[in-house]
Amino acid sequence: KVADEIGRNFKFDNKQKSAAVFVLEAMANSQGKNLTEYVNETFGRQIFGRSEEIERLANLQNETFQGKAGATRWFGRDMKAVIYAGEKGDFSTWVHELSHVYQRQLSGDLLTQAEKAFNVKNGDWHNSTYTFTNSKGKKVTYTSDEAFAYGFQDWLQTGKAPNQELKNIFEKFAE
Repeated sequence: KVADEIGRNFKFDNKQKSAAVFVLEAMANSQGKNLTEYVNETFGRQIFGRSEEIERLANLQNETFQGKAGATRWFGRDMKAVIYAGEKGDFSTWVHELSHVYQRQLSGDLLTQAEKAFNVKNGDWHNSTYTFTNSKGKKVTYTSDEAFAYGFQDWLQTGKAPNQELKNIFEKFAE
């Protein structure tokens, strides 16, 4: 069921669907939950929202979703995550959007380490910035929440992190 939902929204082949579910299962394991529990607690009834919804929300914030690969938003009192897949969305988009979910679920010492590593001020990931050298050797500056997602995405693709501190944080995910 989860693989089919992922495949419909990202148009993945069977290998990509299996890999996408594997990443989601790793997130569930990191929270001490099975896949069904994790999906229900994190996303609610469905993982994905409709592109019309995100476009409407983006317009309310004077933004656009057109041309974007994906987005993640949180809704409701219990802050359920909803992932939106754009036309350009691919496997790296899936990983990137899940990274946002993973970052929001950090807690305890791991959260403290991540906030320190990504220069997060007063727990505000979105208004803090972080500069790093990406896997292509280019220096980039992002908001700390985007830097976490891009850094995590690079780490999953290459096994390399910009520094040991970030590598330790990302490796906790893999345990």
